[in-house]
Amino acid sequence: MPVCRKATRKTTQVISGWTGKIPDSKGCRLSTAGFETRNHTQQFSNRTGKRMDSVQLRNDTVTERPTKWHEVDWPKAYKAVEKLRRRIFRATQEGDWKKVKDLQRLMLRSYSNRLISVRQATQLNRGKNTPGTDKLAKLGPEDRGRVVDSLKNHKSWKPIPTRRIYIPKSNGKKRPLGIPSIIDRCLQGIVKNALEPQWEATFEPTSYGFRPGRSTHDARQRIFQNIKGDRTRKWWVFEADISGCFDNIAHKPLLDKLGKFPQWRNG
Repeated sequence: MPVCRKATRKTTQVISGWTGKIPDSKGCRLSTAGFETRNHTQQFSNRTGKRMDSVQLRNDTVTERPTKWHEVDWPKAYKAVEKLRRRIFRATQEGDWKKVKDLQRLMLRSYSNRLISVRQATQLNRGKNTPGTDKLAKLGPEDRGRVVDSLKNHKSWKPIPTRRIYIPKSNGKKRPLGIPSIIDRCLQGIVKNALEPQWEATFEPTSYGFRPGRSTHDARQRIFQNIKGDRTRKWWVFEADISGCFDNIAHKPLLDKLGKFPQWRNG
């Protein structure tokens, strides 16, 4: 990447960070921690006034140069988001809420976060070929790069109406399912990386549903540890299925828990 040597501003480094597993060359799975460093320089030389063809990054945000999908360094992007997620997790455990909000702002503006969120929504997820009401699906590399760049200045956090479909159930009934637009799926991924580490630091250690790195096998092992042996008193298991839980759950208390997030993201 050409860089003008006459730039008056010194180059600096941007460090950000993610928790998961780095995808392989086929983009199947995620990996573990590290840093992402990117040099950025002043785009104009004070002496020549000539515009440089380099990329300028500040707080890990993208440049005017369009994203080249096949040129992205994916291991660095995943490691960058992982590092930032760990910092949010630690700040929450320490009760430093100002730092938590600052780091979440950084995550919402992170170029690496946008990259992996777009990749997850448009390339890795099983529903990548299912369009929402925007009728966008099966995006190619150039389209994915344009989505990444468009999310930089995306101001509206109001979701587009979902496309409603019905999935057959084993009992003969049909379950309603809302399909979000591509942009909303990408925004969900961006926000998830900002919120998930904060709440993971405060959730019950014995809950296993819909949590990263946990599964039904972990819950089964926990039950086995509690009931094994002759001296244990925990000889019963209670199983419950709440009918229409996500269809009828109250949204206002959940939104109240989030406070002003993400309205203060640019504050």
